[in-house]
Amino acid sequence: MIFRWFARLSNECCLFDSHASYIREPDKKNPRRSAARTGKMMSRDLKRGDTASTFANGLRVIGAFDAEDRDMSVPQIARKTGLDRAAARRLVLTLVAEGYAEEREQRYRLTPRVLRLGRAFLDARRVGAVLQPLLAEATRRLGLPVSFAMRDGFEALYLAHAPGEPSLISTGFTTGTALPLLTSGLGRAVCAALTPAELEEVLAGAPLVAHTAATCLDRAEIGARIAAARNRGLAYVAEEFEPGVAALAAPVRGGAGEIAGAVGVAGVIARVPHPDAAPELAAALSEIARALAGRM
Repeated sequence: MIFRWFARLSNECCLFDSHASYIREPDKKNPRRSAARTGKMMSRDLKRGDTASTFANGLRVIGAFDAEDRDMSVPQIARKTGLDRAAARRLVLTLVAEGYAEEREQRYRLTPRVLRLGRAFLDARRVGAVLQPLLAEATRRLGLPVSFAMRDGFEALYLAHAPGEPSLISTGFTTGTALPLLTSGLGRAVCAALTPAELEEVLAGAPLVAHTAATCLDRAEIGARIAAARNRGLAYVAEEFEPGVAALAAPVRGGAGEIAGAVGVAGVIARVPHPDAAPELAAALSEIARALAGRM
């Protein structure tokens, strides 16, 4: 959740991954569902008395700001979060008092202080010291943009990225950009390392959006492709986001063997062909995933 706020401070109007656009639309009919959509699986075992609703609502207010709504009035915040106006006003004024938001002519927007909320996570994951240098070296070696993402509910959030050729860099790419688990290379690589129960829940509940005519929307077929990725150790997605563009990704394990995230490359199909046709690229990506294992 924290890293979505990095993306929401972007000046771009849309958020993209390195090989295709993925625009997550809010659930306008049910703002509460939209706000909680990506975190509900992680909190399912918590009892109501174990959580603080005021704190949760404050997080929802922060999460309401994005590239489309960079500054909002109290009524807009209330409408987008599903809170009543009095609660929305108290929460956004609290953010102002703490320096996480600012007010201009009764409109509010986030301040750079929001980025401090993610600093501890970035430091703990050694993003600057370990992850970013490894991705930069991988990009230099492969000549392709290399990215690392971690699961957040039904999505994968970009944690770090090393760009390749300028023509392959998508506008608006930033830490916190979200990808769908079921129809992206990084997402399917993450899914390939989930437990059977976790994968079943994702296959049943994750939203599906057709980005191109080639996007697979058949959940059974997606499950079969994820099973193939599990067997191979690599997930390959071609033209499901953008015509002529493909992505190859590998799951990255944590110190105890759990799924920590996924690392992947993207580019035109000629540069990122199916792993059967590019064994050297497949082997190199698998090597990068092993180098990251236990370090995230």
